Amino acid sequence: MARSVLIAALSLWAVGSTHAADVVPCASARGVERRAAASLFYKDLATRLGKPLTCKAEMDGRRTTITYAFRQGARLIAIIDPTAELTEQRIEGLEMDRAKAVALLKRSERDSYRPRGCGIEWSKPDEESGEVVYRGDTCNCQARLTIKSKTVVALVLRSAC
Repeated sequence: MARSVLIAALSLWAVGSTHAADVVPCASARGVERRAAASLFYKDLATRLGKPLTCKAEMDGRRTTITYAFRQGARLIAIIDPTAELTEQRIEGLEMDRAKAVALLKRSERDSYRPRGCGIEWSKPDEESGEVVYRGDTCNCQARLTIKSKTVVALVLRSAC
């Protein structure tokens, strides 16, 4: 299963290498940009806040980072690094209630690592100063909530095989 999750993730996020630390228009990172815009994180932000105000792509070797800026200071950051076998999606700067945040993470896990997700154990999170971490059994998959004053201020879904 780990191999199929990795292959699926890389095929959805694959982008060629460029020179170190190039900041380019999102269209230059079309594969990663297209995958980020299809994610449930993006759809949730766009539904709440409208289309993104800006999109920036940063390429450092084979690592590509797409950052969408939305109204109210919310951001979606999507990272793919085939060398490290890393995929990550992150929402920052948007306050959410914990139940809604966990529901979005669960749907995103299943959507990103089809058909059954990446084995995250949702009933036994680790609580680490200001963060709640849910871990999976495939490719070091994890979901994270960053909490400040009882409000979720960041969500992360990550996998690194």
